Amino acid sequence: MCWALEFAQVYHNPNSLEGNGLWILLGVVGAFLVLGTALGLIRSWRADRTVARGRRQRVEATAARRAAAQARVVDELGVEIDTAPAGEPGVLIAAVEPDSPADEAGLQAGDLLTHLDGAAVTDGSELRRRTRAAVGRAATVRVLRGRRPWSTAVLLSPGRPAGAR
Repeated sequence: MCWALEFAQVYHNPNSLEGNGLWILLGVVGAFLVLGTALGLIRSWRADRTVARGRRQRVEATAARRAAAQARVVDELGVEIDTAPAGEPGVLIAAVEPDSPADEAGLQAGDLLTHLDGAAVTDGSELRRRTRAAVGRAATVRVLRGRRPWSTAVLLSPGRPAGAR
């Protein structure tokens, strides 16, 4: 508000008393316009931040749902899988069901399953498709355990209901 009064004092006609009120009024109106514009910009910026925060939270929730959907049990093999760390091939074995074909073959949680019957496995759906195609026969599984490749044969049994052991 100070600059509005200074504006009125500098640019008014000192010989005319009628002009002072008009210049002060113009200065005050100008100050309110500047103040209103600044408040509008602040409100707009805060609204943009709120929208961005909401969008970020929705993206994080979607990523969490997708990760939870990918961590699932491949019934024929008896392992719970997760996505492999960035830059690593295959799928991560998160858990092995007791007395499952994977347990009998010696697979462990933390192994990276990279190949099934010589074909590369890149995600959980591909592993599920390949294990279903190999049910009832022995399949060769190649894993990385502590950066060391390791292969074994596993006899794939038909799938069990979730939670059955």
